[in-house]
Amino acid sequence: MKSLKSEDRIASILKKQNWNITKIQPLPFYTGGGLLNGPVLKYRITHDNKTTTIAVKNVTKEPRFLFRSLYSEYGHANTKQLHLFDQCCSFLSMNRMPEREMFFYTNRNSSICQNVPQIYGMEYEGQTLILLMEDLSYCIRMDQIETPHVWSSEDICLAVETLAMFHHVELCPKKSLPHWEVSEQYDTITLFLEEFNDSMNRYVTLRRIPQVDTATENYLRNLSEYETRLKEYRKILIHNDFNIRNICLDSKNKKIKVYDWEFIDYGNPIMDLVDLFLSLSPGHLEKANLDVWMNLYIEKASAYGETGLNLSTLKEQLYYNTVRYSATRMNMYFLFYLEGKKSYIERMYRNLFKLIIYCESR
Repeated sequence: MKSLKSEDRIASILKKQNWNITKIQPLPFYTGGGLLNGPVLKYRITHDNKTTTIAVKNVTKEPRFLFRSLYSEYGHANTKQLHLFDQCCSFLSMNRMPEREMFFYTNRNSSICQNVPQIYGMEYEGQTLILLMEDLSYCIRMDQIETPHVWSSEDICLAVETLAMFHHVELCPKKSLPHWEVSEQYDTITLFLEEFNDSMNRYVTLRRIPQVDTATENYLRNLSEYETRLKEYRKILIHNDFNIRNICLDSKNKKIKVYDWEFIDYGNPIMDLVDLFLSLSPGHLEKANLDVWMNLYIEKASAYGETGLNLSTLKEQLYYNTVRYSATRMNMYFLFYLEGKKSYIERMYRNLFKLIIYCESR
């Protein structure tokens, strides 16, 4: 979005929502994480005898090309590896991000509206989806990815309770969902992930944790079996990027606000718990804490009518999703964030170790 024309573009989108605008005032840029991967444009809109502050989020089509170029440059991928990347990007949920986010906000279940930002308008401009969203600056725990210790156990409990609710309501009507799933050719996916993992092992300048690498390699050797086991559990529409970059706390209403829905996809719901736990401070991930949050999730899931869920079955799902994460998304993060957010990536990597050890404990 060009800054010179941005006010006119915003006014055009809002007028389609019947806003009677009298003034648009640009506010200072905000640079942050999640929704606020920045800089983010913010505006104070005077309209209809009131004032509303909005944040403007841009989601660009085909972001896999960015990861593809990073894989070529930093993973030293050859032509064959890049061809495999193109075949497997759907498995990694790296495509059709604008369509996913637009679909969610257009069709979201009204029962979760208190837990997501309000959308004032959205529209494509070329290859970019422009979303005019509620300004969440009033929330606390906003963009605390570099200081995760500020999340208290009480805050995390609220996030876990919110996840349990998300996992037991229909986020979007099933009959309207676009067909996002692809045929799972595990031989091709395994080959790609093995070569991708080998590239990351050789070229990423990060002190490796043997237990994480062993668990990752074990997952790759048994990918088809592990994925089949996961299918024995529920597969639903999940947020798929539920971490403290993408959630904040509305303290006034005692609600978690969840944004950045561009990765929404069908999957095992416990992947959202993996995302949350990996983003926390390593000090949070002691067995006693994890037991509390896992049992809280079981309690809330049971209250929503889920049966047969106990700590053992939940740990099994947590393990499969954790090692899946280490073999897929973690390597993407190595490429994308390692230099810019090295402390964050190192923390996530250490947390992978803690989660794997926790899941393997009895």
